Amino acid sequence: MIKDIIEYVDIPDMKPLLKSLFDEHCGVDGRTFGNCPIEAYQLGPSPSKAHAGFIKEFKPITDILDRVSVSDPLVSGFDYFTNPKHGLPHHIDCPNNLKAYNLIIPVFGTVTCDFWEGDYNELEYKGHGSTHYKMFKDTYDTKNLVKMGSILIDKPVLIDTDYIHNVIPVDVPRLAWLTRFSDLDKEYTFKEIKEIVEEKLSWLPCSSDHLPGCYYKEYPKELLQDKFSSEILYAVTIDYGNIGNIPEHTDIPPNSDFANAVSHVIPLEGGMTIHTGGKSTKVEVGSTHMLDIYKISHSATVLNGTKCIHVITK
Repeated sequence: MIKDIIEYVDIPDMKPLLKSLFDEHCGVDGRTFGNCPIEAYQLGPSPSKAHAGFIKEFKPITDILDRVSVSDPLVSGFDYFTNPKHGLPHHIDCPNNLKAYNLIIPVFGTVTCDFWEGDYNELEYKGHGSTHYKMFKDTYDTKNLVKMGSILIDKPVLIDTDYIHNVIPVDVPRLAWLTRFSDLDKEYTFKEIKEIVEEKLSWLPCSSDHLPGCYYKEYPKELLQDKFSSEILYAVTIDYGNIGNIPEHTDIPPNSDFANAVSHVIPLEGGMTIHTGGKSTKVEVGSTHMLDIYKISHSATVLNGTKCIHVITK
């Protein structure tokens, strides 16, 4: 890493989701640019309107990433490198307003990203209506550049793209998702935005139909060992947001290990009332409620802003 310029970020594995989106929607209608001949599949339409964009198709990933800030549709999407000789030349990316950052999530393959000191006065706008990025003038000799450092992008990274950088394919084909956070609400330092990215993206959308708009993240089971004498199979924190009501349902065990398991609800913020068989139980912060979610039909009324730890034991 190069501190405060490009650093690895600790976020959940999104490769399966990204791979499925690419396989389903990409392979045709990709964009290629003359000065960087790679395939790009971006959210928004191209400036010429020749490509319609994939804002609807890629919604499953932007629903996650936009918890940080809205992904810039002009730039955000898949970059697909297939030729080891075709990378990205020296350039800087230009923000729409305040300082912007790029998040890159590799799916397969690798590249290196090199950073350089050079004459920024020799950069000029190129591409996307001359507002998207700057590259060196044709008269500039890049041998004058001084290398600051290099990083192998084999896991997610956050980049301050105000610095001159280029990209060299290492292992092709290489596929990665790039999101550009260019409409932040204020100017953040690298340390600040990295902390926001890691916190916001540690939460993933719940896949259950009865939890729309809710997010979860794994809770360390070792922190719960003293609270439960039985084996802990699974522990997560769920952010219920403004769901209000959870409809009546019976959960389906993911596999045979969960056949005789029970759930424990531990509110951290807010609270909920759980309804089972005509009985209602108020579950508040500081309390724990046990429920056989795989055998008993249940619903809930949830206070806005509620967050709960859910522990499955057997």
